[in-house]
This record gives sequence, structure tokens and C-alpha cells, in this order.
Amino acid sequence: MANSRLTSWCIATSAAVAMAAALPGIGQAAPAYDAYTICAVGSTAHLLDPNGDSVHTWVASGTAQTSCYLLEDGSVLFPIRNLQCVSPPHNGAYPSGRFQKISWDGDIVWDYLFCDPTARAGYDVEPMPNGNILIPTDGSSVGKVFEVQPTGPTSGDIVWECDLPLELVSGNTYMNSVSYNPELDLVVVDMQTPQRKVVVIDHSLPTAPVVQVYQVSGSGRVHAAAWSHRYFLGTDIEMPDIDEEAMRLNSPLVVDNGLDRVVEWDWATSATTTIPYSFSDHEGSVQRLPNGNTLVTRGGSTQIQQIDDSGAVMRTINAPGQIQRAYGYGPTYPGLSNLFPTAVSEPDASVPELNLIFDQSTQSGEIRLANATNAEVQVRIFSVSGRMVHETWGRGSTVSFRANDLASGFYYVDVRFDGLSKRTHFVKVR
Repeated sequence: MANSRLTSWCIATSAAVAMAAALPGIGQAAPAYDAYTICAVGSTAHLLDPNGDSVHTWVASGTAQTSCYLLEDGSVLFPIRNLQCVSPPHNGAYPSGRFQKISWDGDIVWDYLFCDPTARAGYDVEPMPNGNILIPTDGSSVGKVFEVQPTGPTSGDIVWECDLPLELVSGNTYMNSVSYNPELDLVVVDMQTPQRKVVVIDHSLPTAPVVQVYQVSGSGRVHAAAWSHRYFLGTDIEMPDIDEEAMRLNSPLVVDNGLDRVVEWDWATSATTTIPYSFSDHEGSVQRLPNGNTLVTRGGSTQIQQIDDSGAVMRTINAPGQIQRAYGYGPTYPGLSNLFPTAVSEPDASVPELNLIFDQSTQSGEIRLANATNAEVQVRIFSVSGRMVHETWGRGSTVSFRANDLASGFYYVDVRFDGLSKRTHFVKVR
């Protein structure tokens, strides 16, 4: 399975960063996106609501490394600092190597120790739609990515492996992030030396060839390479509220600590753009949100911010302690279902197409139904605690409602007609 030499790849150099045309959709402004955000402080993962309040926690058996991930069943995947596997030495600081899944109720459902004689796990891990995980590793003159399939409460099998070519590794290198794109079946990692770069690997082939290399800069550090794609992180579930042009789908992004910027490439054209942001000299994270904003953390800070394409801050929330990375999930993500009020019905698959149009300037909305021209429609609005705060009745394919008498916050809308129901959501402007 090892890839012994570079077969087909090209490099987008730092000169291309300065000269390439801007990506399509760049420059669009959007209000803050109402994401739930997960981050790790010590051994504890915190789920923060759109206002920054901690609404749930999970506790691992050791210090969580840079990232933790909310899975679609409500569990959290932790990469944990591992001192049991000491050989070979890791080229970065504080490697992981122990991976735990903690259920919503706090039970350890998987506790896996990864030790390889040639490479040691880096900081990150990536959950995959098939339930496996990707682990970036390195050692002296070695760079590898492993896909591990859980096989039992403490066990896992390596089912795919990429050995990065020696031409890319060239001595003392290390990787601190890995990201998977389900649409393209490609993996992206960042590499620190020689030169700071982002590497794209073809996951569809057992030979795991490198297909693209983007050079970031010759100094400083790069961190948290991630795809901008249409799916909830770690799944193949498409986000329902994406703006494809603003998101610039299938673009790899990375934190460029040395030059205080987010660097982004278009996969199809290699056109490049940058977004200014004041990162620390180490760590930080970057994630493209469905409305085109970018979720960023500085590294070693409590702040989690959304920025637009100019770098302007659209929203700031604070973690309950110092964090290195954070990731956001839209309110329809299945992993958040335990937060949803039981009073709101689950969507019925037989319900015709339903659209919610909400005007934030007037605090008024419309429910639009296809093929339901004479239906009696009930619109109920619930707070996140499950209390019904508004009810409207109407008839026909369009029913209007107003929400300007509600307190600022996050609400769910339940629409019922002809004995069927469907839940959607909206966020009321402060």
C-alpha cells in the first residue's frame, strides 16, 4: 500500500499565492452563522451554543490534543496525549496516539492505542463517514497517514495507508492536521518542513498517490489544513443551508501562522486567495461555514471568531479556557439531536417540499408548501428548552407568521398539515 515515489503532482508556489486570480465568490459578506461549536479545554470537550454558552460537556481519560470532533450519534472523538508509545520520537510537541470516543452520556465506547514502529501519531485525527478515523503520523524522515477501522472496544485495524514520498518528507518533517473530502475522496495534510506546504492525497487508490502540493511559505508554521466541502464535518451528510458560491467548495484552507493569514486554493484551477487574521505563532484552526464565513481560532486563546472574506470579525464567542482549535456544526446536524426539544416532531419523509423564508429585518416569516394549496397549516415556534412560544394557523401553500415579540435567541419551527409534520429552524436576530 505504500507510495514509493511521486507519480503525478504539481506545486502551487508562494509566488502563485500573490499572482493568482481571486477565487470565485471571494469578497462576499454574510452575517454571523449560528453554529454550535465544539472545543477542548484540558480533558474536557465543551459544546457551545451560538451565544457561546456551554450546553454540554464530555470528559476524556487524558489531555485532549488540539481537536475534538462531534460525531453524528452525539459522541465525541478525542485525540489524547499518549506517553506510552515513545518510539520513534515525534518531531513536534505532545503527540497523540490514544483515541477515545465518549458517548453523549459520558461512557467510553472506544479506547484505542495507536503505536507503529516507524511513525508516531501527530496532533490531529479525522472522523470519516464510514466510521473509521484518519491518523497523521511522522518519524525520522517518514511521513504517513493511516486509516483505522474500529473493531472492538479497544481495537482497530489499519485498512489504508499512505507513505509520503521521500522527496516530500526530506528529513525532519511533521504533520499536525488531516482532513477528508467525501465528494472528491481526497485527503489533505499540512507539512512543516522542508518548506511549509499542503499535500493532497488520493484516498480512492490503495497506492495513495500524492496528486497536488501547495507551497505556503518558507518560514513560520502552518496548521489545521481543512477542506471546504458541502458535508457536516466527518460525515457524508450534506448541509442543507450551504451557499455554494460563497463557500468556494472543494478548496483546501490552512492557517499560515508566519504571515498571519488564512491561505486558500481552488482545487480545479489552483487559484489562490488569502484572508488576513492575527494568529499566534503556533496552532489555530480554520473552517469554512455554510454561509461563506470562516470560523477561526488564534491558537492558545479563548476566542472563537467568525470572519468574512476581508478578515472582518462577524462574531466572537469565548471558550471556557484556553483552546487550540474549534469546529462548528449547523443546528440541523444529527449529533445535536439530544439538545432538541422532544415536543418538536421529527420530519416525516412523506412531507412535500417545505421552505422557511425568514426576514431578519422585519422579524417575519413565511412557510411555503409545495402541492398543498388548500391544506390547513399549523405553525408552532419552540424555544430550545421545548417550550412553545408562538402559534399561527393558516390555509394554503403560503402561511405567514411574525416573531418580533420573541426574545433574542434560537428557535425551532414545527409545521403541521394533513396529519403530517416537519421541523425546521431559524435564528432570531438580536
